[in-house]
Amino acid sequence: MFAFAGISTEGVMLCFNEPHTNVGTVVFSVFFSFVSGTIISAGTAAISTRTQNPQNIGTHMGMYIGTAGFTVSIGPPVNGAQVDNSSGFEQVGIFSGIVSLVGDVLMLNRKLVTNRGILGKV
Repeated sequence: MFAFAGISTEGVMLCFNEPHTNVGTVVFSVFFSFVSGTIISAGTAAISTRTQNPQNIGTHMGMYIGTAGFTVSIGPPVNGAQVDNSSGFEQVGIFSGIVSLVGDVLMLNRKLVTNRGILGKV
């Protein structure tokens, strides 16, 4: 579920430059909010189901959210530099979509090497 949420987020991010009207921007925002929220909820669900000892769930959640916070703090300066060096936001959408795609490929790769396969519950 987590990898599929990532793939859908990457697809929406690559469409970042397509809305040209207010209605298009609102529709894009609704879709992006849905799929990015799915990543956040699926990530915490994956952490809680994979923890061997229930007493360690909080520790693992903290490490997950700390890592996510670190990676989220890298994107805005990079995207800001891309906006400064180009005439618009096209590079921002492409960069964000490709970075998300790399993460999705890594997640799917880890899922494929498990005994239960891509659709199995690990």
